[in-house]
Amino acid sequence: MIVDLHAHLPMHVRPDAEDAPHLGRRGRRGTRAALRDRRHASFRDWLRYWILELANVLANYPADTLSPAVTVPQLIEGNVRVALSCLYVPLDEFDPRHFDGDPPGPDYFHDLMVQYDDVEGEVRAHRGAEVARNPAQLDRIVGEDRVAVVHCVEGGFLLGSTPGQVRESVAKLASLGVAYVTVAHLFYRALATNVAAIPFLPDWLYRKLFPQPKTGFTELGWALVEACAEHGVMIDATHLSEQSMRELFDWLDRNDRERKVCVFVSHGAARSEGSKALEYNLQDEWIRRIVERGGLVGLLLCTHYLTGNACRGKPRTFEDSVALLCRHARHIHDLTGTWDGIAIGTDLDGFIKPALPGLETSAELRKLSDALKLALGRGPAEAICHGNALRMLRTGWRGAS
Repeated sequence: MIVDLHAHLPMHVRPDAEDAPHLGRRGRRGTRAALRDRRHASFRDWLRYWILELANVLANYPADTLSPAVTVPQLIEGNVRVALSCLYVPLDEFDPRHFDGDPPGPDYFHDLMVQYDDVEGEVRAHRGAEVARNPAQLDRIVGEDRVAVVHCVEGGFLLGSTPGQVRESVAKLASLGVAYVTVAHLFYRALATNVAAIPFLPDWLYRKLFPQPKTGFTELGWALVEACAEHGVMIDATHLSEQSMRELFDWLDRNDRERKVCVFVSHGAARSEGSKALEYNLQDEWIRRIVERGGLVGLLLCTHYLTGNACRGKPRTFEDSVALLCRHARHIHDLTGTWDGIAIGTDLDGFIKPALPGLETSAELRKLSDALKLALGRGPAEAICHGNALRMLRTGWRGAS
């Protein structure tokens, strides 16, 4: 059994003009008005879908199939029983009106909710899956041997352009059962500074093309952190710069002495031998502090970051991929003295092409559990594949009531 802390299921989901937007279905507006608005927006939704689909084919989907790596049937086939499904709207992040360094646009949250609705419809179409909105529902769905899809959000820029809007958005997401928000992403959007995370751009070139302030969090970013802490939404520290990481953990030390706020990295890698040059990969200090607080480092399946973009030693077979994952897992274990801080966060369909050979789709994850048992032993393998992630979700995620 696998728990995937970071799966991009929404990336391929088609707009559903038959389904009313979420805000309308929940009664805040009439169903007829909601459907009318959705029909009005349908051309824009479909245009954005096909632009994204072209980008997926060119730079995302596996080269041998040119089709999605994460679908509900693939999750079922791969024995992925819990998928943290990342709501993310790339065309809003690349919005030419509000690009690098500008605050988010005020309409992004609407786009996020439209995508939320589309994913809800996609999951409902499969008997083998159901959306889980709290830990109790998650345990029930897993116990029924079905896939529990849990919504999360990648990119705090999607939640509003003012602190008040961000707080309202987090409260809304919490009421829907969203498990976590990834604060930063590919570009600085006036929330928190980030590291380079575009595989084809070297770190030095990224910094030159997209300069950022030397500070970490802004007022907008702190509004997000405080709202997540208040509403029991976990905080994903992936993509944060060193300064942002330091400010976040200093804030936690001052304001969360009982360690009730869950902070983790959903899709990352250790800055171990062979990967020291990449800013994206975690320094030992942050690994220690994450694990000390009960958080996890979810290992992603991106060849670029797991190898440190090394010219030699790139994996060519499934066995090479398992050995590379084990190298990072052992580094985290040796650093923290436990296997309890490691999980899987694939980032499949998250523009990580090329993914690790033999692990390029969710369907192929079925064989990972057995391979890790042979390499690390049954106990560590089960902890990494599902035990640690289930524990964190049960304790760190409040969920919807």
